[in-house]
Amino acid sequence: MWSKYKYKRWFQDCWWQERYARSSSMASVHNCWIFANTTHANRKFKYYVSAGSLIRSKGHLIGQQIEIEKIFYHPKWNPITLYADIMLLKLTNPFQYRASPHDNAEATAIGPICLPDINSREWNYRGETTKVSGFGLTQHKGNQSETLRFIHEKVVDDELCEKRFCQGRSKYIYDRHTMLCVGSLKNGISTCQ
Repeated sequence: MWSKYKYKRWFQDCWWQERYARSSSMASVHNCWIFANTTHANRKFKYYVSAGSLIRSKGHLIGQQIEIEKIFYHPKWNPITLYADIMLLKLTNPFQYRASPHDNAEATAIGPICLPDINSREWNYRGETTKVSGFGLTQHKGNQSETLRFIHEKVVDDELCEKRFCQGRSKYIYDRHTMLCVGSLKNGISTCQ
């Protein structure tokens, strides 16, 4: 089902919101389908995805906001180890794709991401520099960023993450078949706070 949309070309930053619950890592694979990192949803509330805004609290004003019709959790999702921390969201209506507006510095483009074919050699990104973005915490035990932030991280050898997150040393287990190892062991800027 997901591989049907494997050749899309635009990166998408958006988030889903309901009251104070937010997930900042999402990517559009089709204008009615969104990949997101997993978070628990209370089924009695309505949830929305906001896209096209660089300012978290203005997503519904600057960008587009669309209700989530259905949430598909990964069948192997583990909230303790964070294994399979991904879900698929089906939206009630499609996003209208657009380029970045030139007249609004708080707005951004809306479009799908590119997913390589599962049998492609494109899955080996070792040594490549990636751009990681989101509205995550700005410091340990701090608040979420109000502005979309990004850093550049290198994709490193799987062996590094396997050693770092080997069983017994960490509750998080690295699986080279389902995860991508980025960053370094040096202190400094990272995606985790």
